[in-house]
Amino acid sequence: MLMKKTLEQDYSYAVDSSGTLIHVDQAVREETYTCPCCGHEMVPHMGARRRWHFAHKADANCNYETYLHKVAKARIKDAFLASESFEIRYRPIHLCTSECPFGYGKRCEERATKSFDIRKFYDICEEEVRCDGFVADLLLRSSKYPRRDPILIEIFVTHKSTEEKISSDNRIIEVKIRSEEDINKIVKSCILDGAQIGSCSRYIDKATNVVFYNFNKKM
Repeated sequence: MLMKKTLEQDYSYAVDSSGTLIHVDQAVREETYTCPCCGHEMVPHMGARRRWHFAHKADANCNYETYLHKVAKARIKDAFLASESFEIRYRPIHLCTSECPFGYGKRCEERATKSFDIRKFYDICEEEVRCDGFVADLLLRSSKYPRRDPILIEIFVTHKSTEEKISSDNRIIEVKIRSEEDINKIVKSCILDGAQIGSCSRYIDKATNVVFYNFNKKM
């Protein structure tokens, strides 16, 4: 039953014979395509009744969440490398943990938004690279300044970053992906907008899709 539900999902992307990830709008019927997740053959459905999509040619033990994870990594990487600017915006959240001396009942928060064009600092984006004992989904580095601290981009579909990775002091951007549309928004805007977790608190709004860890040090 789980397999049937997974295979009923619409896949907008597949890999062509040259190994390139393409959208179904670019597909041609004579080409051979494979799934970026399970590697099985896919066929483009380009009819007039429903949205165009790729479908597995035969039953395959494919996981849609893993598909989203792989497509998100590939598309965000390509968008970063192809764009002249890639902006990050985050609101540092600092929560008062002690009793308020002014008698306020609620804890105080500071949410001043900070913004950086990280393309000015980083020009390399790599998939599945080991860094400081961890494997990053995407790793941003500088070729001009190789000693500059890297940034890890972690794609969160079903599994959040581990506490060990968060506590490593590496700058981490955790991006929650629930659908292809979430990926499209990032790729089209080249903006990651979210909230920073402060060193004194793990509080975060559940509606926040992008979380910045360890960004309380100078860029």
